[in-house]
Amino acid sequence: MKKMRVNMIDIIKKLIARFTSFQGSIFISSIAYSLVLSVAPILIVLNILFAQDIVFYSYLMQLIANYIPYEYLKLINDYLGMGITFNYFELIFIMGIAIWILSKGIYHFLLYGNNEYELKHNDVILRILSVVICIFLIGVAIGLYLLLTNVLKIYTLLILLIILFVEVYFFYKSICFFNYQIKRIFPLSILITLLLILISYIFYVYIAYIANYNSIYGPLNSIVVLLLSCYIVANILFFGYCINLKVNNVTNAKMQYTKILKWSNEKWILLLKKLESMVKG
Repeated sequence: MKKMRVNMIDIIKKLIARFTSFQGSIFISSIAYSLVLSVAPILIVLNILFAQDIVFYSYLMQLIANYIPYEYLKLINDYLGMGITFNYFELIFIMGIAIWILSKGIYHFLLYGNNEYELKHNDVILRILSVVICIFLIGVAIGLYLLLTNVLKIYTLLILLIILFVEVYFFYKSICFFNYQIKRIFPLSILITLLLILISYIFYVYIAYIANYNSIYGPLNSIVVLLLSCYIVANILFFGYCINLKVNNVTNAKMQYTKILKWSNEKWILLLKKLESMVKG
């Protein structure tokens, strides 16, 4: 019992050390940067695509109202109600740029794990994999929402809980190079989902009743709230990743993406050799 307690204390110390390290701070900042530049465009594009669905629009506002004060919600509602029109080429372009930026955050997680476990996967291949994972996560969120609303006819906050949990689960499952069993990722996903909801609610109370950003920042108050929100989310995601690195044992775990990464690395090396021979020749 005493040995178990000592091991747990040691794990907590190492977890805190990793989370508060200089490298961890830089990592969190890069994740927050990716979220700031990508989440808003993606949500706006999705809203335009579902603009004809009145139920979707009204329910979206109801969900946002649980976590954003009225004054900020009014700004969002006014913006989305301006009747802005885009052609499909513009939407695809905006979505593509947003996905590329958001995938950069996923790439940082892959790169972190690649260095942590000394796997020596090629950076370019990991960058491509990050884009695939990003598109997969967005597709899962849209598909799950359509399933819950159109097929199962669920229009409660339960949608937010389900989608958030599934996204968190697949996020940690995708960025990990090791194919852990469900029982290893499931508790972590529940913990991070609850943390996201709890801290989001606390942040909502702070913005609505304690802080007075409107008088301090004026028209820039909504931007400040967005920056703080993305920074908080980045901290929670990295905290969960640190827990996963320390708690889960990779000794007996099978590698994910093994064949794909091995094949991609081999092809990449051959391509570089061909380019090198062409330059020399």
